Amino acid sequence: MKVTVTNKIKQYSILFLVIWIAFLLTSRGNISSMNITSTVQSFMKLVIVVIIFIGSFLLTQKKNKEEILLQTVVLIGLTMRIGYMLYTPCTIRQHDLGLLSIQGGGHAGYILHLLEGRLPSSNHIQYYHPPLFHALAAGMIKITRPFLISNNIEQLIETAKIVSCYASCLILLMTKEICKALNLKERATLIVVAQIAFLPNFYLLAGRINNDALAIFFMILIILYTIKWYEAPKLFYMIALALGFGLGMMTKLSVGMLALFTGSIMLLKLIESIKQGRGIGILKEYVFFGVIAIPLALWYPIRNYICFKQPLMYVYELTGKGEDYCGNLSFFQRFIEFDLTRLLSPIYNNPHQDKAAPMYLLKGALFGEFSMRGQIVAQLLIITHAILCIATLVAIGYFVINYRGKLVWRIGLPSVWTLFYIAYIGFNIRYPYTCTMDYRYIVPTAILGAIFVGITSELIEEKEQDVLKRCYMKGFIGIMVVFSLLSISMYCNV
Repeated sequence: MKVTVTNKIKQYSILFLVIWIAFLLTSRGNISSMNITSTVQSFMKLVIVVIIFIGSFLLTQKKNKEEILLQTVVLIGLTMRIGYMLYTPCTIRQHDLGLLSIQGGGHAGYILHLLEGRLPSSNHIQYYHPPLFHALAAGMIKITRPFLISNNIEQLIETAKIVSCYASCLILLMTKEICKALNLKERATLIVVAQIAFLPNFYLLAGRINNDALAIFFMILIILYTIKWYEAPKLFYMIALALGFGLGMMTKLSVGMLALFTGSIMLLKLIESIKQGRGIGILKEYVFFGVIAIPLALWYPIRNYICFKQPLMYVYELTGKGEDYCGNLSFFQRFIEFDLTRLLSPIYNNPHQDKAAPMYLLKGALFGEFSMRGQIVAQLLIITHAILCIATLVAIGYFVINYRGKLVWRIGLPSVWTLFYIAYIGFNIRYPYTCTMDYRYIVPTAILGAIFVGITSELIEEKEQDVLKRCYMKGFIGIMVVFSLLSISMYCNV
């Protein structure tokens, strides 16, 4: 185990250094803003071609083909995330960044407060959030500032993207680890990882200066170590879980909703342990978990309650009923209606006009709430993504009916997928504005959906005589390959 952990630390450290050095080489103090996008995108294309060439060469050596393909997909997925972060300015496709000023009230202002060594003196706008992302961003700025040619505010805030990019890259690697924890074979793991490697929302997360990517990373970490701990209740896994919850809720309080999933698994393990006469040992681990997780998770909400009377589950509320208000629509119109006439026209989400969540999510996974270039590629992305979403829903149903592995995962995994959707709908009912419908609030469902498809592929593989089911799987893989190529093409040129 020590060797494995050491190797992973080395891999993750090398990945961080690659991101950091790439940022320094392409920072807007070294290359003019006009040239940086085309320079980075050209280099992305070159790197992807080299990765494909090396992967193709290795495939001819008759080694483990699935493993080679998996590593190729991971490397290209990392390239897309890092490249997007490098060519996207800090003022493009952001959420709640605010003015690049300490008085701004957005994420930029929060980071600048911590850069001066102090927490915000109010809970104004984005300052109500816990501070981990902003603290890491401020730390990254301090580490990087001596190497920057320009020290203007925009260049400093640009540096904060490194944190989000690294988190987005780790999400991809954690997805692979979840497949391993569930004992998926290499072919099924490849199907899962490819879906996450090339879903454009993960590129968008990598380039944003807010706490979304880091919070999602901790959510995936919690799911991973809940699975690992249940399968083999080691103290190391419990510590990882405690840190996942503590640091995750120190990033964004919504990470805490996974306590329903992990808590249920812990309760089940406690019952099993009591039957085996090991209940006291497990209870000691739970106390240890609480000692680590609770102070990390709750110190900032308690601080804000004391200082500002801020409720523990407070979310900054919009006021008024402007164009983005949708509380006047029915539940059906908001959460069920899917108007096919709007599938391809307009191509992109319009926060002031589009009020139906299903269509908003479908397009949001690809483009967020933003318009881009490349209409034909964008339309093809929408079509292929719609097909993949329908196929994923079929896979979830097939998994629930046919999975014969441990009952805890047959019930637990669909339950946590459902939990995210229920939380999303509840959030939208409580805050009825189109900005609340954004895909960034439901990203983990993509990873869970991909896992259902991967497991379903293994279940179907066992049914060699079932032509229809095997055609479904081959069709899914074919569409997924097309989707991946379109995703790469669009975001190497956007």
